Parts: sequence; C-alpha cells; structure tokens
Amino acid sequence: MMFQATLKTALTEVAIKKYMKDEVIYQLRDPRYPLYIRFNQKRTQGSYFWVNYSNNSQKSIKLGSYPTLKPKDLLKQMSQIQLHYRLKGQIQHDTQATVHDVLSWYLDRVVRSGAYSQSRRSSVQSLVKLLTQYLSSKLLVIELSEQILDKTLVSMRSLYTIATTKAAFGTLKAALKQAKQLKVIATDPMAQQYFKHYLSESVKTKDCALSLDDLHAIDLTLAKRQQKMLFLMLALFGTRLGETRQTRWQDISFEHKTWTIPASHTKTNKELILPLTQQAIRLFKIYKLQAKSPYLFSSRKGGVLSHTSAHAMIIRLSKGQWTAHDIRKRFRSILADLGIDYYVSESLLNHAKGKLDQAYIHTHLENLKQEALKSYHVKLSTILDLNL
Repeated sequence: MMFQATLKTALTEVAIKKYMKDEVIYQLRDPRYPLYIRFNQKRTQGSYFWVNYSNNSQKSIKLGSYPTLKPKDLLKQMSQIQLHYRLKGQIQHDTQATVHDVLSWYLDRVVRSGAYSQSRRSSVQSLVKLLTQYLSSKLLVIELSEQILDKTLVSMRSLYTIATTKAAFGTLKAALKQAKQLKVIATDPMAQQYFKHYLSESVKTKDCALSLDDLHAIDLTLAKRQQKMLFLMLALFGTRLGETRQTRWQDISFEHKTWTIPASHTKTNKELILPLTQQAIRLFKIYKLQAKSPYLFSSRKGGVLSHTSAHAMIIRLSKGQWTAHDIRKRFRSILADLGIDYYVSESLLNHAKGKLDQAYIHTHLENLKQEALKSYHVKLSTILDLNL
C-alpha cells in the first residue's frame, strides 16, 4: 500500500493541480486555516474540509468540491466560515471571538442582504474598515471595555469628524447587537453603552450650500442631456441621489401619474410613491423619446449609472460648490417657505416616521403630496427652466 501524506501549502489553483498528480499526496492543508482539500482516488476531483478540534476530538465539515468551487472563491469567504464554525459550530462560548471576527461577520451580512442600498453597504464597508484600523485584531469581544472604547473614540475623533466617529460607534454597536441576537456571541459588551457617554459633542447639521440665488444662477444650457435630467429630477422631487440614479422606466407610470421608488432603492427600506405633476410628465415624456436603456440614467455599457458617476455629474454642474444633498435641503426649505405641512414634507422626503406620524397622514397622504408638489413645481418654474 502506497504511503499517502498531508502537505502544508497555501491552497491555490496551481498548487492543487500540481499535487493532484502526485499519488503520494493524500491531502493539502492550508497553514493559515484548519482547511484541507482531499483528492479522490482517480485524482480528478477534490473535497474541501474545515476541520474542528474540540474536547480532544476532531470533526471534518465538508465545504464544497473542487473544481466546482475554486480555491480563490473559497478563500474569499474564509473569515465568515471561520467565525461560523468557531462560534456556532462546535463551541458554546464566545471566549475566542475577536471584535474583528464579529465586524467581518456583520459586514458580510450587510453586503449580501438585499435590504440595504448600495450606498448603505458601501458606508458600512468603509466604517468597518475604519474600526479595524483602530481596534486590535487580537482584541476579544469579552475584552472590549469602556476604557478601550474611550481610547478608540477619542483617537478617532482627533482625525475624523464627530459625524464619522459617531457612525463608526453605531456600526460597532449594531454588529455586536445582531451577533448577540443571533446567538453568534453569548454577551454584548456594548448593550448599555451610548455615544454620549464618551463624547458629548453633538453632530452639527451642515448649512445648505445651495442658496436660492445659486439656484437662480444655475446655467443648464451647456449641461449634457443625462446630466441635466438628473439635476432636474433631484430639484423637482428632492429625492436622494441613489434613489434617482437607479430609476427605471418601469417605475414611471404615465397612466397613474406616479413615480414609484422601490424599497430596495431607498435609505429607509420603504417604498416611496411620488405623484407626477404636468411639468414632470412633460419632462419625462420628452426625455423618453431618446431612451435606449431600461434605466433613465445609464452607463456607457447600458447598465445603471454608478453612484460615483452620478455624483460627478452634479459636482461638475455646481463647479464643486454644492452636492445632490444640498439640492434636497433646498427642496425642503422651499416647501417650508410655501407653508407645506411638516408631515407631508417628511413623507415626500421619505424620512422614517413613527406610528403617530403614520396615523396622522394615512388617509389623505397621497392627495396632500400631490397638492404640495403642484405648488412647489409652480414655484420652481419661476426659478429654473424645467425643460430639456
């Protein structure tokens, strides 16, 4: 009987193909993880196994088959696999779980979830990256103390805004809370921790960089068609950039005179239905005459316009003086000047509302929104040219 060995080597496509031909090698082990690939007798395929050692016993858990599952694709998931089997598979306590483990697990859930917008996923990704720069990779969840949090937040605040620091704190708190709820960890050290315990500085609301005078002075004559339409939609409805750039023609109903923004595109994860005024309908119909994509705003390849490209369009138009969010702020300001009801304005902006707010506006909401936009569009037409 031929002796068969286990060889330690990084699992790569090249290594697997090389040693699959060597009948002396029974399996390969990646030195970075308890991860193995075992070859079949014909030496044509292999199986990946995660090997757990607990209470002096060994248990192998199959993760997939080669070549169906490529090693590079498997390794991309290693942090999630490692956390899952270390915390949920074989041990009962979270004494070995690091804060980095939980953050990686949380980020993976956010990225894979369809409940979050691309903007939100990108934001969480950036905040997790920031947190991992400040928190030691060896810091265990059970070691996360008030002293460590205080040192981390104070250090972070010295280089970043109070808003970014607070957002990072919120992301860490959300990750630990969800991990505890799903029993990935046994205890949540931040359950009773609040940002104000560490930094009393409040997040200041930025003034709107787009004044009424600026709005009057905007010259759209040199703007490209797609850039001009993007700006006009933002100005007409006060929608978020991410919600607007992802608009599909199927979301626009000339029959029902509505623009429906699906929940998957909104920050609040709630569908928003906006009534279309005559000015808006005319604008959409003219724009559709040259439509070549299912999206109102498309890339050169025909897909949806990216957030980066949409943002750049507005920045070029404003010459760096204001952003899409400033257009949204100005929209809100003009509504207030027109005396539009607070709750109606909040609904048009799709801000999260409590149960009392929802009950207050439920029966007449759509009519109130329509009347509000009619008044607003009449006012806006005296400031901007609403034609393409």
